[in-house]
Amino acid sequence: MKNFIGGVLICLGIALGFFTFGCSGETTLDANTIYFFTKPGCPYCEKAEDYIKQMHPTLSVEYKNVKEVSARNLMLACAEKFDLPQNRLGTPLICMGNEYLLGWGPDAPTKFEKALKTMK
Repeated sequence: MKNFIGGVLICLGIALGFFTFGCSGETTLDANTIYFFTKPGCPYCEKAEDYIKQMHPTLSVEYKNVKEVSARNLMLACAEKFDLPQNRLGTPLICMGNEYLLGWGPDAPTKFEKALKTMK
């Protein structure tokens, strides 16, 4: 009976491991990719996206909706990379190479252009 219960517990542990780690999606940032973390209805996200599409229409950007688990996990990887506290995260968050932008204010276009130059 002990062996049966032990076997069941091991199987449950393995299944939980697959569920926990296998379903989380991509959590590694590619240094050559521009990640744009956004949330539906965010007016600052819309301004940032409009700027990027207008000024750099051919720029390859991966837009990630933070309401999705895989996007949220990738956003947390970005926060860890740049030592950003999780309780201070918001959208838009743009991770590009060794630079990031958090929020979109009057000086954001200048910061975006500077960060973009470091990627080229």
